[in-house]
Amino acid sequence: RQFRGVSGALQAIASMPDFLRQMEAVHAAADAVVSANAQYSEVTFAADEARSNGDYARYNTLRQQTEAKGRQYQESVIARERSREAFIRQLKRTPDARTLDNASLIYIAEWIERRVRHHPEKLTAAGQAASLFQNLAAQFEAAEKAAGAAQ
Repeated sequence: RQFRGVSGALQAIASMPDFLRQMEAVHAAADAVVSANAQYSEVTFAADEARSNGDYARYNTLRQQTEAKGRQYQESVIARERSREAFIRQLKRTPDARTLDNASLIYIAEWIERRVRHHPEKLTAAGQAASLFQNLAAQFEAAEKAAGAAQ
């Protein structure tokens, strides 16, 4: 079953004409979360420092900024998850890919992306690998049936 899942993921990836663009969008959404978190942390630290120093006017201003940065962070997390979910839905259009969990699908996509990022023409190899995994899955299934029949 796992071989079929990997095969399905590879088939889905190989059939995406804009695979690298979609991966860039997923990464950009993740980067936005990191950036928003860093901004939130900086403002929170500055607000805590102002409060500790007794600068309550500055503290109140920074507290409002903290709330705004907190909302920005939450929104970026939601956007990241939507981006990942949309990408995973595309992968799961291939029935065999549905047998894998979302983390495995993302892992396979990132693995392929690292190998084809600078050579997009090599994406066709993912389709060839999908065929190999499909054949391997069939061989294991046949061996399993034969072993079950022998018992």
